[in-house]
Amino acid sequence: MQQNLPDSVNLLFVCMGNTCRSPMAAAFARNLLRNRATVQSAGIAVAAVSPSLFAVKVLKSVYNTDISGHCPRPVQELELSRFTHIIALDRYIGVFLADRYPAVAAKLHIWNIADPYGSNEAEYAGCAAQILERLHLWCAEAGILPPP
Repeated sequence: MQQNLPDSVNLLFVCMGNTCRSPMAAAFARNLLRNRATVQSAGIAVAAVSPSLFAVKVLKSVYNTDISGHCPRPVQELELSRFTHIIALDRYIGVFLADRYPAVAAKLHIWNIADPYGSNEAEYAGCAAQILERLHLWCAEAGILPPP
């Protein structure tokens, strides 16, 4: 039996600085969903000009995915109404987005992924694994991918 998948999925992953969690989540989603979705990431308080070195290293060495060219950008620069799903990578980010952009509340999803910023490579690796696991579950729940 073939499941009807959504025609147009436009995902946005949002974290604090757009240097760790959201670029990792976006990279995983692009790899997993390929041509089934458009995927972007952003942060609510962007201060850096490049992704975290540990995020780059973990994704390259463990997942063979390169995010070294990622340029962090603020969520305030995006038109949030065009996204079909906005995934806040922790509760604080979700509350910020819901308060600042109430019109997107219906498409807002909150995950509970701890921010590894400032910690060691092992913490980044654990965070990446948690994001990937959560992404697989969420895609099946949301009907973006058929169940395995």
